[in-house]
Amino acid sequence: MSGTSVLHHHCLLFTPPEDQPKTKTPEVDLRLKEQECLSLLKRCKSLEDFKQVHVQVLKWGLFFNPFCAGNLVATCALSNWGSMDYACSIFKQIDEPSAFVFNTLIRGLVKDVNFKEALFLYIEMLESEVKPDNFTYPALLKACSGLQTLEEGMQIHGHAIKLGFEGDLFVQNALINMYGKCKEIELSYTIFEQMDERSVASWSAIIAANASIGLWYECLMLFGDMMSEGCWRPEESTLVSVISACAHLGALDLGRCTHGSLIRNISELNVIVQTSLMDMYLKCGCLEKGLCLFQMTTEKNQLSYSVMISGLAMHGQGQGSSQSFLGNA
Repeated sequence: MSGTSVLHHHCLLFTPPEDQPKTKTPEVDLRLKEQECLSLLKRCKSLEDFKQVHVQVLKWGLFFNPFCAGNLVATCALSNWGSMDYACSIFKQIDEPSAFVFNTLIRGLVKDVNFKEALFLYIEMLESEVKPDNFTYPALLKACSGLQTLEEGMQIHGHAIKLGFEGDLFVQNALINMYGKCKEIELSYTIFEQMDERSVASWSAIIAANASIGLWYECLMLFGDMMSEGCWRPEESTLVSVISACAHLGALDLGRCTHGSLIRNISELNVIVQTSLMDMYLKCGCLEKGLCLFQMTTEKNQLSYSVMISGLAMHGQGQGSSQSFLGNA
């Protein structure tokens, strides 16, 4: 649906401020405006739709309403069709951005892999004397994970402790990930062991931390502990780590069980998971199963081909037959 059609069908539901019935209280009037603004934003399917709604919000004088301005930034920054440049231009027009607006823009920058810009925005947040909250830190720690910047990650960890968020589950999960990506496995374990409660994401983070430095046996032990604690539906990323551990240790039976768990719990396996499975079967001696998975993978990437070529070579297939097979795949 185009931006024009969105407004044509829905903006008529909203009465501009000067035409509102006199009997409505200011509080009720404001809530109606906010609800209509949010309703229009939810209907946006493209950047053009969004720009049309943005124009209407300006026309109605709602931009200086913190709720509407915050949701404008959130919609533009976090939607799949959004634009961080456009979201930043809206952000710059807000006189006193709230923690919600800063958090949203930081998340958007991290989603777009602009990790350094996310950290700079956090500095701007502190300089503006806007107090971070527990939603601020997971995205920042993810940025540090992406950059593998241990020093900055430890500083942000210190800020989270100072503000009393060290016990927040999402902050703890992000810390385990960050220290794991920075190869500080002992610090990952310190956070993990101090947790009062652990989610599936917590287990996934500590398993991935071990996988990142090749502690494959530890990955499988943790996976067993995870299952014994009743976390019976692990995340896709957890199962990829377990599959990699099976591949390196030659644990074919567990690899097959993990494959079965993936099929039961995930409707469509992405190319990363399919390639991991292919690698596991090939390294465990199941050439035919590896070939079958390769043929069934509709969206192959460079890693898929590299794994298959290495697997064929491992099983004594000549270069000519490898090229012939891959050329017909």
